Amino acid sequence: STDLVQLSLNTPLLATSGAHSTLLEQHAAELGVDMTQQIVDLFVNTVPAILAQAGQEAHLGNMSRVVRAAHRMKSSATTIGLTSLATLAAAIESTATTKDQGRVKLLLAELQQQLPAAIANLKMLWSQVRSQQTRLNHPDKESLAL
Repeated sequence: STDLVQLSLNTPLLATSGAHSTLLEQHAAELGVDMTQQIVDLFVNTVPAILAQAGQEAHLGNMSRVVRAAHRMKSSATTIGLTSLATLAAAIESTATTKDQGRVKLLLAELQQQLPAAIANLKMLWSQVRSQQTRLNHPDKESLAL
């Protein structure tokens, strides 16, 4: 568990944009642009609130609720390809099961610090993927834009 925590704290939040945009491209191709947009929006609109809730629960010592919140964040981050964020959420989940309240608070603070950049990068990558998918699906629109 300590190795996982160290890895999450020392790994850049977005290791390479290619890996993340590839997963977003895959989702857009398989699920469609609209559904992928909903997934991105759901992450952007819910994870900050889940993180805030986890922080409140940690402060109150409700580690079982922190575990559930961290699990939700881990799953959401994994779905959209934010692997470092998912790793950090997994570390929170694991640490909360040991009831190490101090360590959980430190990890939550780290996630709180990294989340805005992750969301900004996700939005940027999704915008690029969405534009690319639109050009692939409607090549005639590209010529009209010129």
